[in-house]
Amino acid sequence: MHHPPHAQALKRRGIAFTEVLVLTTVFMLTLCALIPMLGLLRMSSGETTSLAKLSQLGKAHACYAVDWNDRQVTWIPDDFAADGTNSASNYFQDRSCFPPLQLGWAASESGNVVWGYWTGCNTAIGSPGNVDVLKPIMLDDQGTFGSFRIPNSRRFRSYVSSRFYAPQWYAEGDVDYEAASELFDIEGEFASNGGVFYPSSYCLSPAAMLDPGVLRKASEGGYQAPEAYRNYYRSPHVGACSHPPLKTRMIEHNWFRETPDAQPESGDAWQFNHGLAANPCTLFFDGSTSTLSTLQAWQDDLVVRGSSKDQNGLWSRDTPLGATGYRGEYSFDDTIVSHHILTTEGIRGRDILSRSRNGRSRR
Repeated sequence: MHHPPHAQALKRRGIAFTEVLVLTTVFMLTLCALIPMLGLLRMSSGETTSLAKLSQLGKAHACYAVDWNDRQVTWIPDDFAADGTNSASNYFQDRSCFPPLQLGWAASESGNVVWGYWTGCNTAIGSPGNVDVLKPIMLDDQGTFGSFRIPNSRRFRSYVSSRFYAPQWYAEGDVDYEAASELFDIEGEFASNGGVFYPSSYCLSPAAMLDPGVLRKASEGGYQAPEAYRNYYRSPHVGACSHPPLKTRMIEHNWFRETPDAQPESGDAWQFNHGLAANPCTLFFDGSTSTLSTLQAWQDDLVVRGSSKDQNGLWSRDTPLGATGYRGEYSFDDTIVSHHILTTEGIRGRDILSRSRNGRSRR
């Protein structure tokens, strides 16, 4: 409500045209100043927190690279495919055992128990088949799981937290956050929870974890299987990244903001690539963070395909996963998008062509 004396003054003398212009200009300037603030308010529902968590994860990656001579975190030996068989049993017999992927120790009635994917090599538990989980991703009929989904396992976790279930690994609003948050204060590093565990909200880029020769451009021969390409699992150094501001390193795996009312046919949560409306928080190889529109990735891929006469795109389309790529058969809007997961040329490739359209960011 206006103060009465002010209202009376307006009635007495009216408003000059120049005053209207001034008031209009002030209003527009105020509105322009408010727009970024409104954007920040829009981000307040978990996005700013998630971007901050990704920024810290980026610093952890940098520390890991310093400690390990510019290497990325990986759980599979570089030479695992060197004999051309891609077989864990053969590797154990001809070469050596290697550490399992450990989730952490959990308290039990019989004492502390270490949970993980044990390979059965020099141990009485596990089996060679568990080695599939140590691979960055399984690109076959066995599924699409892999170590890219478990960055909070022991090897990398020590740079971030002491526990598997810690807030740093989960984005508020994600269905996995809701389940994992109940375990943040447990005794021990991990909780068996009846054999079910909840992966981090953030997944690595498996394409960047594989040798760049695996996901070649179609015009240069396309995908190479581990049986045919012996450097398949050779983890590239961080410095091999050709486009650090444009290559994703970690991304919110699930799509949980402004999602469709319908439930996905997969029975799992919607994924970041299941709709053009998805806008997941993302960490890039230059250490910056931003929301990344799936629509932009799709549009930029069209540009690349158009310039190469539909030969090459931003992601590989000839892997054993087929034309639907990374679980694209469950896409909400029937668009197929596999950036971040199947990036053409891996760490040397790009997931988008520019950051100019990607506004909500944090350094």
